[in-house]
Amino acid sequence: MARNKEPSPYVKPFLKWVGGKFLQLPDILPLLEGHQRLIEPFAGGGSIFLNAGLKTALINDNCSDLINTYQQLQENAHDIITRAFRLFQLYNGQAPYLRIREKFNAGKYTPAERAAVFIYLNRHCFNGLMRYNAKGEFNVGYGKYESPYFPLEEMENFIGCSEGMTFSCEDYSAVIEKAGAGDVVFCDPPYEPLPDKEGFTQYSNGTIFKMADQKRLVKYALEAHQRGATIIITNSGAESIKELYRANGFDIREVSVKRGMSSKSGDKPRAKDIIAVNKSLIPF
Repeated sequence: MARNKEPSPYVKPFLKWVGGKFLQLPDILPLLEGHQRLIEPFAGGGSIFLNAGLKTALINDNCSDLINTYQQLQENAHDIITRAFRLFQLYNGQAPYLRIREKFNAGKYTPAERAAVFIYLNRHCFNGLMRYNAKGEFNVGYGKYESPYFPLEEMENFIGCSEGMTFSCEDYSAVIEKAGAGDVVFCDPPYEPLPDKEGFTQYSNGTIFKMADQKRLVKYALEAHQRGATIIITNSGAESIKELYRANGFDIREVSVKRGMSSKSGDKPRAKDIIAVNKSLIPF
């Protein structure tokens, strides 16, 4: 007889998100303890801010649809959930999915409608891959799910957790510049690829995050550290990244993670990522 899985102690995001940090929460959450405010310049699916347990948080991402969805669900929860549920009920299938995606890309929805559609697209597209082309069009194909999961419980959990949070859509540098004493800044940027690997080098909007951007991120992180903030950055285990962080006074911890886009978790290969922390503030 199959054993029932132990219930997770963590709040699950209502969105699927490639590169999400849900499975790394045991490694990351202890590093956030003892701070007054969380700042996330690259929020993504929200695993970190949903589980950080801090009273206030500044949550940012450069994906305007993601931030609009967070804001709309925070401010108009019942309306967004009702709209999204109706979409799930009426429009499962490739043809309706493609029609809704076309309207989404044509900008024919209000902010509230767009938030509900974003949730629908996320749960109906291939593997929850949120990707836009150079024209700003969402271009992920249909996921061929028989019965896509409607994340009601997860959205309700988000509503409960999001009190005291501020959401923004800015360049990460503008958000890090707001950090100071008492803040912990958790950065999960697009990863530097390993040799002969593609990695997660793109934002969802298609913009490439190059090595020059990795260095720029470290520059703003060090300035925030000088103002009294704790800085935590995740990235791949690429040697160039390790050298960059070590040269700028970070301690590095390796963590084993599952990698890849396979729909079966057992098929995903494992890789060594890193968590870099300012060693003067958090000893390992």
